Amino acid sequence: MAGSTATCAGSFYCDVIGGYLAVSPGTSITGNFVCDVMSTIDSDACATDGLAAWMTGRAMTGNPMLAEVGGEMFGPGVYVHESAINIALTNPVVTLDAGGDPDAVFIFNAGTTLTTSAGSEIVLLNEAKADNVFWVLGTALTMGADSILVGNVLTGTAITMGTKAKIMGRAIAQTTLTCETACAVELPSSQPSESTAPFCEGGLKKSAEQELKGQGLFKYLGVKPPEQDLIYADQLGFKRWSWDASLEDAPKCIAGTDFAVYFRQATDLTTPLQEVSSDKLVIFLQGGGACWGGSTSKYACNVFEQLQAPLLINSDIGGIFDFQNQANPIVDDGIVPNIIYVPYCDGSAWSGDNTVEKSVEWKDWYTQQVGRLVAVNAGLKTIGLPPLPGAPPDALPTDPGRNHLGIRNLSAAISAANQSMVGNVSPNTIYLIGHSAGGVGVSTAAMPMVRKAFGGDVELVVFNDAGPIAINTVETSDLHARADDWSLGKFYPPSCGSDCNVLGQLGLAFVDWYLKNDCTVRIAHFSFLNDPVNREYYRLEDDTIMNRVKYTGLLKKHLTLNCKYPNRYKNYIIRSPYPEGLHGAIQWSYFYQPIPFLPNLPDWTGAFFDNEDNVKNIFIVPGSICLCA
Repeated sequence: MAGSTATCAGSFYCDVIGGYLAVSPGTSITGNFVCDVMSTIDSDACATDGLAAWMTGRAMTGNPMLAEVGGEMFGPGVYVHESAINIALTNPVVTLDAGGDPDAVFIFNAGTTLTTSAGSEIVLLNEAKADNVFWVLGTALTMGADSILVGNVLTGTAITMGTKAKIMGRAIAQTTLTCETACAVELPSSQPSESTAPFCEGGLKKSAEQELKGQGLFKYLGVKPPEQDLIYADQLGFKRWSWDASLEDAPKCIAGTDFAVYFRQATDLTTPLQEVSSDKLVIFLQGGGACWGGSTSKYACNVFEQLQAPLLINSDIGGIFDFQNQANPIVDDGIVPNIIYVPYCDGSAWSGDNTVEKSVEWKDWYTQQVGRLVAVNAGLKTIGLPPLPGAPPDALPTDPGRNHLGIRNLSAAISAANQSMVGNVSPNTIYLIGHSAGGVGVSTAAMPMVRKAFGGDVELVVFNDAGPIAINTVETSDLHARADDWSLGKFYPPSCGSDCNVLGQLGLAFVDWYLKNDCTVRIAHFSFLNDPVNREYYRLEDDTIMNRVKYTGLLKKHLTLNCKYPNRYKNYIIRSPYPEGLHGAIQWSYFYQPIPFLPNLPDWTGAFFDNEDNVKNIFIVPGSICLCA
């Protein structure tokens, strides 16, 4: 509520969640507010009530409080200071303890201003409610970036909210209300709180979703429905759904060939392949290298989706695809959930949206991959199995360009996952799991896409298996080449921050941004310290002490996310027992190998999936155990 003007500054959205935006006696509303606007009659009444409440609060007397309220714990009551109060950066948390009384009231009456430092917050304990907290200010409120204020704010003049600041309550200013980039005012929950968590209603904030929509991230969702391949069904129970690559805006593999996903209906292990209903859905994104050109060109990516058909990938059956293993974390009481298995064939780690001209180096790699497809089909024939689905090798293009369409393919896969649930039980839980390049996909664009497709009420749990989302920013030539070939970064939200650029820590910065804007998503990250594939990707493949230190330093960057979101971002990072190293574990048999002195990986994964308490953040470097950094 503003008396004269409400302004959403900058080019991003400002949220008013669960209530209305009102201006009275003025009428000026400018900028990109995401909200319902109150009618003039109701706004006038709100202004009258707001002024009366402010005058009542300013007249109250009570316990004296210090000018610096940061670091203090307050019980119920009225607290008064004759001039300005602050929540300083050195003591950024104010705790309100209701002592078990859900009707407890907290009133803070300051003679002039309240200023909150960047990142400060109010914590509610023991049934304290935001509805019962009042900040009555003689003049103005000024909030620092990313700060959170809980309660009803009534000011004699203005309210100014910094970038991504949030009021979990009501904001009533007698003059102006100004929201900087991506700030929000959210009507409080009626439920008591242990912290600010009850104001998290689940799902991606509307302002964040609108920002991603403005960047075009969702433009391919639902565009082209798949066609079920009624011929192909493998011995693991997967059916193939494919798209015709010749259609406009259709998903396609890097060489312009058809893209496909594989769906497996939930089954009961007591009656193998007997389909049942399940409210859980696994979306698995496969990995398989990367391809880019330029002066530092690298061609080492999977080209055909057929070469990642579940039947082939599971020749070393293990991990979550070993449905008979009693320690399998996705199997619940003998029920294997619905699974969408998504091959990777775009060469851009599920992040590209660009086509590139032909090159000699690319043609050489492509020719090798055609030969590989021929050899696999020949091998299947010798053991009495039919050839892989899709176009036969003699029908493939001879000299294609590169189609780095990871965003389009990812959109198609998630749309197919949504379609697969038609006529089935709507999922209450989605496990978004990715290996290698698929780990990059699930940690970035896939999360908001799943929210867009399935809604905010679904429990979303992410597992990044060896996806290299930390960036070796020293290799600037690689960064520029990937950015040019893949159009990398164009879908990232501008409010993500300075690191969200193609020369910065793009992946980690996006994960941080997403965790801030989706307060219920949970992310697990697994990696080996001696991962030869990722070390090669980072140009650290030579096994020198310096390269080991550099690679460990990149993995340590994940610790920052655990420190900021200790219950929602967990790492399991250890050294592989094999001298040559290993790349990921989630789909291989060694997923189930016991690890001395540590929780076994399937047990740790299952505990994280089930949101159990005390899931450890594990980062073991020989000679030390790394905690928050």
